Amino acid sequence: MKKVDFRSLILQEDADYLVINKPPMVSTLADRVAPGYDVLQMARAYWPQVRVCHRLDKATSGLLVFAKHDVAYKALFKQFEQCMVQRTYHAVVHGMHGFRDHLIESPAGAKPRSYARLKRHGKYFATVFDTLEVFLGYTLVACRPVAGRAHQIRVHAACQRAPLVGDIRYGGKVSMLSALKQDYKFKKDSKELPLMGRVALHAYALAFTNLENRTLRLQASYPKDFEVFLKKLHCYGKARSIGSKL
Repeated sequence: MKKVDFRSLILQEDADYLVINKPPMVSTLADRVAPGYDVLQMARAYWPQVRVCHRLDKATSGLLVFAKHDVAYKALFKQFEQCMVQRTYHAVVHGMHGFRDHLIESPAGAKPRSYARLKRHGKYFATVFDTLEVFLGYTLVACRPVAGRAHQIRVHAACQRAPLVGDIRYGGKVSMLSALKQDYKFKKDSKELPLMGRVALHAYALAFTNLENRTLRLQASYPKDFEVFLKKLHCYGKARSIGSKL
């Protein structure tokens, strides 16, 4: 993708922390498989001593926090370890679901290219799901991870037969406009592209305690692809509001 101006990503900055709205399809750290520029590299060009406090998958957009010095890093790392950081992700999943404070707490293991499987002896993690809007064949959900593990939201969503749109690894599929729009007409000699070219997951809100013992509460707007996808669902998916707390 086109290289972005790091300054344009900054949502909050003080003497201790730097918070950005990470664009999709940019790695948090250096990608060994597909080398290129990453967010940490961009952040260090802006502030050389910066350290990333947590990670987002390459495809996931949204809130990402950096510490400007070791004291700030250790303080926030401890909050993550003790599950004190409040995080809310927004995701579009397959199926029509009415989640209400729906808690999934279980050790789990993921089997690539299929639905995830719960395991008795896996590491513990938990996620709370709430429905925000229901569309024809899709649901916009708020996901609140209690303990952070790799692919946690994707695994727990798949365990409920509600895989994320675009999440091929865990049972999701790409979404096409032709599946929503009844009178969709293909252009001659053209190939239809997915409405969402990645896993439909966005780190929407985050709250943590800073070094002054104040709670910082932040929100990140949707990137263009996520926003356009929701607009298409509203237009052709017969959306109806369910309501939910964040």
